[in-house]
Amino acid sequence: MPVYTVKTLAGLEAVCAKEIVDLGYPNVEIRTRAVQVEAPERFLCEANYRLYTAISVLETILSGSLRQPRDLYNQLAAIPWDQYMDQQQTFAFKGHVSSTFFNNSIYAMQLAKDALVDYFRSKYGKRPSVDRDHADHHFVLRVNEEKFELSRDASGAPLFQRGYRQQTGRAPLNEVLAAGIIKSMGWDSSRPLIDPMCGSGTFIIEAARMARNMPAQMHRKQFALFHWPEFQQDLWAEVVEKANAAIIQAPEALLMGADQDGRVVEIARTNAQSAGVDTITQWKQVAFQQLQTPWPDPVLIMNPPYDIRLQHRAIEQFYSDIGTVLKHQFAPCEAWLFSANPEAMKAIGLRPSRKIALYNGQLPAQLRQFVIFAGKRKDQYD
Repeated sequence: MPVYTVKTLAGLEAVCAKEIVDLGYPNVEIRTRAVQVEAPERFLCEANYRLYTAISVLETILSGSLRQPRDLYNQLAAIPWDQYMDQQQTFAFKGHVSSTFFNNSIYAMQLAKDALVDYFRSKYGKRPSVDRDHADHHFVLRVNEEKFELSRDASGAPLFQRGYRQQTGRAPLNEVLAAGIIKSMGWDSSRPLIDPMCGSGTFIIEAARMARNMPAQMHRKQFALFHWPEFQQDLWAEVVEKANAAIIQAPEALLMGADQDGRVVEIARTNAQSAGVDTITQWKQVAFQQLQTPWPDPVLIMNPPYDIRLQHRAIEQFYSDIGTVLKHQFAPCEAWLFSANPEAMKAIGLRPSRKIALYNGQLPAQLRQFVIFAGKRKDQYD
């Protein structure tokens, strides 16, 4: 049975593994920023179309060991490359190299490219072309000291490119990260969800799509596996039809995004319409300090705007205000705060129930849960 690697973000490995198991593929092994899966070929279609926390889906072609740099070329040159592409198609290599055999990744990637090109030139008298931006085939090479692994990417462009986002605000949140955070929270559509600092709406839109049981990539048109010689159009159509048939048309979900910036609220509303969730989401232009929840006992998720970090005192006061507003305007509630500023989070004045380590881009970040009760309880304050 084939072995696949589902790439995800750091901190979301267990969440991604659960998604895969829930799809019906129990043979998973959690790796660093990845989940390895033993599954039939159908998995490639389901993983690309349905997984919310996948960045890409890879199929292993070859793994091996090196004793010298040239061994990489020799082993890759022995691959029957015409089983994976033809000379009329384009290709690109990407990956990561950490090995004393190579001073940098460029040399290793050049050896891999030469191995592929020389195979076709020797067998057919002509070679395929490299296209770094819009390749038909994406090959992934990873070298760790003497070990290497070559895979092909079934996704192509990263899977956080959902295909529904029309516009963005400042520093838009990665869709995979937003979906992973919602899943890490354990939220389901039985409780109201509010994002009081919604920006372009990614948290609420991803949550609404989950509430409707929409396939993560139903708005996306292109995947790299469409160019694979063995791609089965009938199997893809079957997976798509089955997943789309399970979409819930009118879920009993209460979701609201709010922001003090009217421009980004309109962007969020437009994105929600493009994503097919405008009928189950509400959007308001209002500052967090003035927001009143229309529903009892809500779940809140917020990613405070990054431009507030400019002044130390301003950021501490802002986080202190968050704690005050949560206690006085939303209690009882469950609030989740995602931030790359752990020092500022201390100013919130509430004791977190959970801390989950994540990243926002290259920045180490935390997702913290605060359970806020009505009235006074000493155990909820720091």
